[in-house]
Amino acid sequence: MPKPPERAVQLMAHIAAAQRLWLERTRSQPQTAPVWPQWSLLETARELPALGGEWTRLIATEDLSRRFDYVNTKGQSFQNTVGDAALHVVFHGIYHRGQIAALVRQYGGEPAYTDFIQAVRSEAVSSSG
Repeated sequence: MPKPPERAVQLMAHIAAAQRLWLERTRSQPQTAPVWPQWSLLETARELPALGGEWTRLIATEDLSRRFDYVNTKGQSFQNTVGDAALHVVFHGIYHRGQIAALVRQYGGEPAYTDFIQAVRSEAVSSSG
């Protein structure tokens, strides 16, 4: 879309920021971006490939059952596994991408085709390690 809905842009930035936040949590690093950053679509587009690569490396090399401690944005302490965090990031992104698709349609656009099995069939992504 030449001019995507502002809410859709905000949601994409939030998806990227959440991916970064959970990577930082799994590594016991401080949070470097707000959960709802004011990133442009271009800034978000720059973030996502690097984050995807970091998650791919983490999943391929990390013990997914490893537990880590973190404090959430409300100041509450928790402990989860790396695998739990990875699944959360995937499900979180799916949820918000559905919202983005609905917004794009509402504003007369055609949302991106995000069917996972089609992406595997076309070799746009690999489902194996």
